[in-house]
Amino acid sequence: MTKVVGIDVDANAENNLCLDEFHLIKDDVWSVDSNSIDLIVCDNVLEHIEKPDCFFSEVKRVLKNGGFLCVRTPNRWNYVALLATLIPNKYHGRVVSVAQKGRKNEDVFPTVYRCNSVRKLKKMMRQVGFECTVYGYESEPSYFSFSKIFYFMGVLHQRFAPSCFKAAIFGFGRMKKD
Repeated sequence: MTKVVGIDVDANAENNLCLDEFHLIKDDVWSVDSNSIDLIVCDNVLEHIEKPDCFFSEVKRVLKNGGFLCVRTPNRWNYVALLATLIPNKYHGRVVSVAQKGRKNEDVFPTVYRCNSVRKLKKMMRQVGFECTVYGYESEPSYFSFSKIFYFMGVLHQRFAPSCFKAAIFGFGRMKKD
């Protein structure tokens, strides 16, 4: 039987109409059966994970042998993450509401960037048993849509910045079969 299972630290995620089942994460433990998931999609989550070792331990526990993990996360060394590091987390909601009109303060979570470089993500995925590919990707500088000048600067960054500063990191892995 195919179903979409969502897990989150935010109880409001239960209202996602695309989910067949929802589990609230408490104390870094996922209330999901071991070896029960075929595919995990982790979209803009890793930047909020305080203990990547615990997170990837849970990924390994719930994923079936031969299962897949797909990750998209901001690059720790990109200008957005560097700015976010300079601004205390308690002000992130205000800053993001300027950059992304309509974004609610309660939808902005603290960032820690503990596993947000190509090297760290690749190391972590391999450590728990993934055959993986991890790389940087340059997406549209959407955080700068509020200003033509800032947006143009973001486009210039995309064109001329070294690859280690790409805005996003993609990681794709398959759990090695025992």
